[in-house]
Amino acid sequence: MNCKYVQSHIQQYIDQAIDSPHAEAIGRHISQCNVCKHEYQSYTKLISLLKTTDYPRLKEEEWQNIHKKVMNTISSLPQKKKIVSISFFSLFDASSIPLRALAALFVIGLISLAVFVIPGRLHIGKSSVTIVKEESYPRVVALNGNVYTLQESNGQSLSKDTVKGDVVLQPGKLLETDLNASAHIKVDNNSVIKVGQHSRFIIKDCASNKMIVKLTNGDMAASIGKRSQDQLFRVETPNAFCEVIGTRFNIATQHDDFRDRYITTLRVEEGTVKFGCEKSQVFITEGSAIAVFGDSLGIPTSIDDPLINQLTKEPGRGIFTITSTPSEALVLIDGIPSGFTPLYGSAPFGVHTVILIKKGFIRSRNTIVINAHQKAEMNIVLKQGFQPSTDSATVLASGSTLDNQLLIKATEQMIAGNYEEALEPLEKLINNENISPDIKAAAIYKAVTCNKYLNRYSVAVDLLKQLIEGNYSDDIRSNALFERASIYKNLLYDIPKASADFRNYTRNFKDGIWAEEALYSLAELLLQLQEYSEAAQIYKNYCDTYKKTDRTENSLYKLGIIYVNNLSEPQKALQTFNRLILEFPDTRFYEDAVFWSADCLLRLGLANRAIREFNAYIKRYPQGKWLTEVKRRLQKIETAEAR
Repeated sequence: MNCKYVQSHIQQYIDQAIDSPHAEAIGRHISQCNVCKHEYQSYTKLISLLKTTDYPRLKEEEWQNIHKKVMNTISSLPQKKKIVSISFFSLFDASSIPLRALAALFVIGLISLAVFVIPGRLHIGKSSVTIVKEESYPRVVALNGNVYTLQESNGQSLSKDTVKGDVVLQPGKLLETDLNASAHIKVDNNSVIKVGQHSRFIIKDCASNKMIVKLTNGDMAASIGKRSQDQLFRVETPNAFCEVIGTRFNIATQHDDFRDRYITTLRVEEGTVKFGCEKSQVFITEGSAIAVFGDSLGIPTSIDDPLINQLTKEPGRGIFTITSTPSEALVLIDGIPSGFTPLYGSAPFGVHTVILIKKGFIRSRNTIVINAHQKAEMNIVLKQGFQPSTDSATVLASGSTLDNQLLIKATEQMIAGNYEEALEPLEKLINNENISPDIKAAAIYKAVTCNKYLNRYSVAVDLLKQLIEGNYSDDIRSNALFERASIYKNLLYDIPKASADFRNYTRNFKDGIWAEEALYSLAELLLQLQEYSEAAQIYKNYCDTYKKTDRTENSLYKLGIIYVNNLSEPQKALQTFNRLILEFPDTRFYEDAVFWSADCLLRLGLANRAIREFNAYIKRYPQGKWLTEVKRRLQKIETAEAR
């Protein structure tokens, strides 16, 4: 249900003139949508005011005099203005007051002015009232915090004015929001844009068949009414664009300072959006999300996917933060200079070597694990002392001089982004049977990285097989196994092979650094494969082993759903949902858990307890998302008892 439908039926909703299912859906939408909630509150305030407002009681001759004066005024008005006619006497019929609140209150105010202040501004007769109204869009209709309009020339600000109320936005004028500020912009009768905090927004073009806006920084949410094929609505960012016919979506853009590029993220809540960049474009449907990184288009994913990298970073990459005391230390990731602390960025899934170098301090060498489910964070306290300067590429090398030279050459090519050229010295090391296992493993890992950047995922998998099946340490073998599973899952989308590798990891490397990640990933993949019994077993194992993580909360809910819907075990489901509520009282699944707990009681034949829990749900969530299902189950119980 979209904003256009809800706003066109708000009066009927207030008047209880809509059937129950539609009224419930409208109520849920209003509770979740700030724009429609504001509209609803405005109507209810008007109705309340109308009931306490009196209007002038005039004789017939007085009405006729006002009629003549107002008609003379209207005839002298410019013809470009829009004329809206409404029935007058029907406005004051008591049965229709809630439906006509907005129009009635407006008319009453004008009548009072016409009688006592400015005769000649309104036409009033027995059958009709004619109001002169001029509409201008786009306009700012609601504000929160400090919002400004700016006039710029060649990137220089010429003027900055505070937006204080209802303001029409002229094409070319920049709108800027402060921290914790926002602005609602009505684009036309059926379309609203909300510009979020710390954002810059500009109307580029505004015509009857074309609206082009640009978001230069920050985020915006939009609810765009249905348009015909020849009516264009387009949002541009510095590195991407989207075009819509009728939809609700959110788009955000930010600058990655270190890589000197923009990242634009799109989430589609309703309808379909055409999205892309200069190189390529796709159609993104309801419930999906996607991003453009610089000039590269990412892979669509679910809008509800909780994995942080899926909505903000490239496929197969996770995000990290590296800080140090003192700051401004040079950061080398896998031998590649990547910036200075504090450093925020992304890297391929897996284990990476991080070296921090700062003059006057001892060089720090650590490993960081990049995964799909959470941001990796590293904070290093550097120790004062002297350490001889060493070439950054040599830091990771060990072994013979020739081996070192080959690794240095490969690393230098990788630093320059020449991954194809880097593979040549690496292949020499990989094919050399006389080098140490550590040097060979390092060469294979670098070759895997190069092939991933070159999108040769199958080659990367074959290289990792050498580490998994070779005579290497458990650390090297376990890391390679997890790396291969991640490639199968995130890059090759081979779910059966990914689940097999994760299963092997959980069995053979229970104390490995990837044990938690592998266990959770296995449960998720088994659920996708509809292997519900094993999925439930793995989810339960995860929840019992890792009791207080964000994924535990998610796992408990999914475990309960599997029990109740797929395995028909309501007793286990009830215990799981109760555990979720008890251990995570602030969980985002609280409402769901309350509903499913009551549903489980009903399935167990405990009708009286189920009725109490369902009624408690209605009291707590009068506009809840499960309200229709709750009422249906209560009706089912009542019917069964009547028999």
